[in-house]
Amino acid sequence: MAARDYYKTLGVERTASADEIKKSYRKLALKYHPDTTEGDKVLEEKFKEVNEAYAVLSDPDKRKQYDTFGADGFNQRYSQEEIFKNFDLGSVFSEFGFGGGGGPGGGGDFFSSIFGGGGRSQRPQGRGRQGYGGYGFPGGGQPQRGQDIEYELTLSLEEAFAGGKKTLSLPNQPQTVTVTIPPGISTGQKLRLSGKGHPAPQGPAGDLFLVVRTQPHPTFERHDDDLTVRHSISFTEAALGTQIEIPTIDGTNVTLKVPAGTSPGTKMRLRGRGMPCLKKKEPVERGNAYVELAVSFPTELTDEQRAWLEQLRESGL
Repeated sequence: MAARDYYKTLGVERTASADEIKKSYRKLALKYHPDTTEGDKVLEEKFKEVNEAYAVLSDPDKRKQYDTFGADGFNQRYSQEEIFKNFDLGSVFSEFGFGGGGGPGGGGDFFSSIFGGGGRSQRPQGRGRQGYGGYGFPGGGQPQRGQDIEYELTLSLEEAFAGGKKTLSLPNQPQTVTVTIPPGISTGQKLRLSGKGHPAPQGPAGDLFLVVRTQPHPTFERHDDDLTVRHSISFTEAALGTQIEIPTIDGTNVTLKVPAGTSPGTKMRLRGRGMPCLKKKEPVERGNAYVELAVSFPTELTDEQRAWLEQLRESGL
């Protein structure tokens, strides 16, 4: 199922205020409320979509995540259970004047007829999409969804940088799965594949969650969206200045000018040469790369080199 544009569902701009979102939701909830649509299944589905959109956009944290990762990314990270977590449907309807049971007539008939449930429960409960048309509300005697599966997805730093599609063969799974990796993903983040978990005898399959782990890199050390690379120069290069070639994560080299008098441990910044920032997609932004300079000193000197250094010491250098 394609991810929904919740702003479009509620008919508001992405910059809409909480009050504007609430006002639009109230209007649409009244329009598509089952007591006014006379069993029209298409309009009932609209009613469910409107409630899902409001459950996300009325919650500041969920809205931030949705804005950050987009519809597809959000859908990979949040199950229906998590979308409706802490969303008190009965309280919302009561506030809008529908009555305690979720409709003007009250009682459990509203929930039973629209979401397929057998009670008047107001809050999402339990694990997975049980009852209520698969929208995360508890149902009475409805088919149970299959269990979720969680696997570790190991990526190289280059794969985390580039993103893209990756086809996986998972343990004890008869089929391969293809996952879209967003550029800049980091260790600990999860990717969700809806319906790719354990099957259920009668209900929908569970979800597959891939927990990302990026491998250590021999050249780069990652800190959020920034990268650090260490490079050694000679003490004469540090004293007199030099130019060095530095590798970057995208496979190219950049020339870096090291000024005279550079001290050991100096960090020099390569702006925009780090990892892609997941928090902003258009235009794509990247963190920075930092070159940490070490100064190497010779362990053995020729007689001529020692004589030169003696002269430098005598000159006060």
